[in-house]
Amino acid sequence: MPNYRIVFLSESGASMRELSAYCQSDKHARVLAHAMKQREYKRLEVWRDDDLIYARPWSPLAAARIDAAALEAGGLSPIDRCARPP
Repeated sequence: MPNYRIVFLSESGASMRELSAYCQSDKHARVLAHAMKQREYKRLEVWRDDDLIYARPWSPLAAARIDAAALEAGGLSPIDRCARPP
């Protein structure tokens, strides 16, 4: 199972809490992140090893970071997979 790192951030972007988890998939890691989110955490990021795979609220900066990681890995970004028909 992949190792995930979930980071909860303040509105200014300062790290408020970080946890590690083994999850079966990216989706399970995202669900866990939302389940663990508390009111004082304004943003969250989910990392698979060194790759940012999810961020909320979504921002162009987060999208660019995820796209860059996907291109380095030689695959399509999550945005490309959603935008293109199968």
